[in-house]
Amino acid sequence: WSPDGRTIAFLRRTPDGGALMTISPLGGGERKLASGRFTFSSRPSWTPDSRWIVSHVAGGTRLGLIPATGGEPRQLTRPSAGQFDFIGTVSADGRTLAFLRLSSAIRGQLMTVALSEGYQAQGEPRLVVGVRFVHALCWMPDGSGLVYSAQLGGQNDFGLFLLDLASPNDQRRLAAFGDHARDPAFAR
Repeated sequence: WSPDGRTIAFLRRTPDGGALMTISPLGGGERKLASGRFTFSSRPSWTPDSRWIVSHVAGGTRLGLIPATGGEPRQLTRPSAGQFDFIGTVSADGRTLAFLRLSSAIRGQLMTVALSEGYQAQGEPRLVVGVRFVHALCWMPDGSGLVYSAQLGGQNDFGLFLLDLASPNDQRRLAAFGDHARDPAFAR
């Protein structure tokens, strides 16, 4: 759901790979915003003003901003050769992007980068913490930290973790949810 409650963004599988789509929760037709090779890591995420959708740009290694009304994507991150940026999410105040930067199939880094008022990255991304494969990532409502699901062991064995940005080395596993927990989300 967009923060203003007017639009739902989702990925649709298509013969050529996939498409980033939107639709009104009140009904009406779907709108294709972008197409290409979208995967689970393309996970769409809204900016707080509901004007942009953050997603892995199809066929690329970076995150982009896709206009919610359609149009050309705008590059948001610039990973080095051999790195891939995925699962981007903008804080509720619109000032910070958190994302996963992968350099191998199962090892990654949770990164943050400051954003300008127009959602342009300001400076270089900051490493928050190294992590195993992350499946989903979301901001705490107050912006003080992140909750993410990460692989524990086997391919489908995930757990939820809380990361306080003030002390990133003190990650806490949210054990109350048990194993096989993923895809955290907070209401805004």
